[in-house]
Amino acid sequence: MSKEQTPQNFSLNQILYGPPGTGKTYHTINKAIQIVNPDFDLKKDRAKIKEEYERLVKNGQVVFTTFHQSISYEDFIEGIKPTTIKEKEEDEVSEKTIDEQKPIQYEIQDGIFKRLCQKAKGGALIDLDFEILWKKFYDHLMSKSDEVVFKSVSSEIKFEKEDSTEEVLNVRFKRTTDDPDKEGRRLFHARKNGIKKIFDERLDVSDPNINTRQEIEKILSSGRSTIYNAVYKSFFDFSKLAEKFKSKKTTGNFVLIIDEINRGNVSQIFGELITLIEEDKRIGKEEALEVILPYSKKPFGVPANLYIIGTMNTADRSVEALDAALRRRFTFEEMAPKPELLTPFEVLSRFWLMNDGLYGPSKASYDSSEKDLRQLLGLEIIADKKYRDYGERKLSDDSTFLPKKMEKVLSKTVSFSGIDLSQLLSIINQRIEKLLDKDHQIGHSYLINVYSLDQLKSAFQNKIIPLLQEYFFGDYGKIGLILGEEFFEKIEENDAVKFKKFNDYEANDFSDRKIYRLKNLSDMEDDAFKAAIIEIVN
Repeated sequence: MSKEQTPQNFSLNQILYGPPGTGKTYHTINKAIQIVNPDFDLKKDRAKIKEEYERLVKNGQVVFTTFHQSISYEDFIEGIKPTTIKEKEEDEVSEKTIDEQKPIQYEIQDGIFKRLCQKAKGGALIDLDFEILWKKFYDHLMSKSDEVVFKSVSSEIKFEKEDSTEEVLNVRFKRTTDDPDKEGRRLFHARKNGIKKIFDERLDVSDPNINTRQEIEKILSSGRSTIYNAVYKSFFDFSKLAEKFKSKKTTGNFVLIIDEINRGNVSQIFGELITLIEEDKRIGKEEALEVILPYSKKPFGVPANLYIIGTMNTADRSVEALDAALRRRFTFEEMAPKPELLTPFEVLSRFWLMNDGLYGPSKASYDSSEKDLRQLLGLEIIADKKYRDYGERKLSDDSTFLPKKMEKVLSKTVSFSGIDLSQLLSIINQRIEKLLDKDHQIGHSYLINVYSLDQLKSAFQNKIIPLLQEYFFGDYGKIGLILGEEFFEKIEENDAVKFKKFNDYEANDFSDRKIYRLKNLSDMEDDAFKAAIIEIVN
């Protein structure tokens, strides 16, 4: 079997779990690319990685969704959904009354998982992007100065440019075999999403053994197969799909990313398919199984080339409390906080990469651009020329700014006496684990883009402190054990507070009670805030 079909070291069903901010969702992108396109170099910069990910999403090989309390089997697998005439591909513009049009109808619609399974069964053709092909076809239609006619077996259908859009083509019957000279008065719609449904089924209209009208009618569950047959045939010929469909350049793997998988009722969402996602129950395996779906009454199985990657925030629900059926069918990979990504050289490395080419080479330029960063890290330049010479090396060598290489070269050129974000995160997490547990630690992503005291203030004020308040239910005593007294202010006693009498309670019991409030960090002076942060570490 090819490397593409069986990427090494990847389970078909896996969950990345850990505290908030540990990069679980971030890493699903890398994993999805490794599974679908194992030849892609993940050492490229993040922008290139995201670009490849977006390409795979556009190509339909990667689908991202998030579970929540309201998502159901009907959303995920299949269900009966209300639709209006305007939403249906056979939409027709006429003078019928609202009652005659029956605007609300019900139909069985496939959910996210079922659609991806069906696509995975057929594989994905490389460089066969419907969106791109359709855009070219539409632009071609709109550029024609003469009349455009789509031909079917017994009819000619005229394209009406007026009011047509890329999403909806307006057409009318031009000529029929019964009355060749009569042009249809009614205007009909051929919708882009209807053509895409036919395209996704890889219907080859050049095959003489296929009754294309009947096949289109089955695909769309529609009586407008004549219109769609004519439009699709024109699109098919223009895009040279006969040749493309026969191409053997296919990639066999698909990925479904489920963010926050533990926030939904997994047993209810997957239903009977919880059994079918097991590796040995997939289509093509020795123990392969199929079930009859409750709404469509059709047999259904899960292909072996569909990978499921979930993420789980352990602060919401621990692994032990997760549904037992889910745990048995997934492998789990822990995503722990990585304070090693926040060392001074790591921060300096990312700052230089982020600002590559934006400042330098003069001393004044460096001093100005790095002013806030130097204040945060307590960065002192010992050998200024050597420091700037190193910084001016552009990224012709990708390893130039690797933190370990930087530290080796610049260890005697710079010194750090300020805030060590790595040490700060480690100590906060040690205290949280002691007071609570490791599932409620704080991830490195909360501090990963901090390059100044103002940004650190913002991270504490808007992210870290609210998270601690949630973890400890507003217990300032425990929060104080983590952050220290410098983050709190004592509220002076107010003698005006008078209590009413109530049974055996004595108001004097509360007279010595001290009241504390968390300080508003945005009002703190930089030196005071920096001292408070350093005090956490000390």
